[in-house]
Amino acid sequence: MNNEINLNQNTTSYRDFIERYGSYLELNKNEINIVQQVCDRVCEIDVLDDNKPWTIAAVCIYFTSALYNFDIDRKEIAEKCETTDATLKKYHLILLQHVDNILV
Repeated sequence: MNNEINLNQNTTSYRDFIERYGSYLELNKNEINIVQQVCDRVCEIDVLDDNKPWTIAAVCIYFTSALYNFDIDRKEIAEKCETTDATLKKYHLILLQHVDNILV
């Protein structure tokens, strides 16, 4: 469930990537907490269930930054989160379809 086992047999979740990517993007602690809450909800409702933890984290960072005006460019998020602009755009549109269930 949105986790992967790494080479050291440790479980890695989207939360690990939110912290890392948040640091790369210079998000403050409050912004990281908001992203984590949104991402928790996204995972609860299984909207991005078939994706890797790092993709879920990157998409949720972009989605949350757009909703809460974190003033981060999508291309910067794609670059620093090692994903593509197209991936962020595609899944952002999917999350927008579920925004009422995400922001409860």
